[in-house]
Amino acid sequence: MIRLLIVPAVIFLISCGSKNENSNSKSTDAYQADTVIGSKAITNELAGSVYRKRATAYFVIIDRDTSSFWPTFIETNEGRITIIIRLRPEYTYQQQLNSIALILPHAAKSYNLDSLSSLSLGRLYTSGDLAIELTNQYVQTFGEKPGIPTSEYDDISNFLLNSKLAHDFDKLFERYNSHVSKIGVEKVFFTDRDYLYQVSKIETDTSNTSKKILDCMTWIQFDQIVHD
Repeated sequence: MIRLLIVPAVIFLISCGSKNENSNSKSTDAYQADTVIGSKAITNELAGSVYRKRATAYFVIIDRDTSSFWPTFIETNEGRITIIIRLRPEYTYQQQLNSIALILPHAAKSYNLDSLSSLSLGRLYTSGDLAIELTNQYVQTFGEKPGIPTSEYDDISNFLLNSKLAHDFDKLFERYNSHVSKIGVEKVFFTDRDYLYQVSKIETDTSNTSKKILDCMTWIQFDQIVHD
C-alpha cells in the first residue's frame, strides 16, 4: 500500500558540502513546487523478511514526477533500525542527500531513528561526485596504487570516517541523536573514470578527476549520542 504525505510548498534543500567547496557555489537552494513524500510497505521485495519486523520505502514526488530514489527503512525483530540506500546514477549525490533530508522527518514518525544502527550505501562509485572527491583525498593520503590489499581495509575505513562522507551523514542524523561511528568497506578496487561519467550524473569537471575512481561496498554504523 502506497501512502502520500504533502510537504509544504516551499522546500529548502540543504547543502552538506565540505568547508573547502568553491565559495561561489550555492549553499542553499529553494524552489516552489508541489512536493509529496510517498511511502510503500515492503514485504517480499526485500530479502531477509524472517529477521525484520517491518520495512518501508520512502520517495519524493515533485510536480507529479516520482523519484526513482527509494531509501528503505527497516525495523529488525530486536528493535534496531537500519536503512538501505541504493544511490541512483541519474541523480547527483547532492540531489539524493536533499531527498534524504526531506524524507527523514516523515520516516521518523514511524521509525525510532534514535535506535539507528546502520545504513547500507552499496557501491561507492554510485555516489558520483562524492566518489571523485574521496578518490582525490585518498590519492593525496596514500598515493596512487594499482590495487588495494585487504590488509589496508582498516586504513581505508579510518580514512572514510574522517571524510566528507562521514560529515554529511553526521549532519543528516545528528537531530536524531545518532552519529557515525564506523564506515565499513569490502571488495575495494579502482573503477574507470570514463565508466563513472557514462553511467552517473556528475557535476565535477573531468580536469579535477583521477583516471581511476575508488570503489567498494560501503556501509555506515551509528552510535547514539548521549546527552548529559
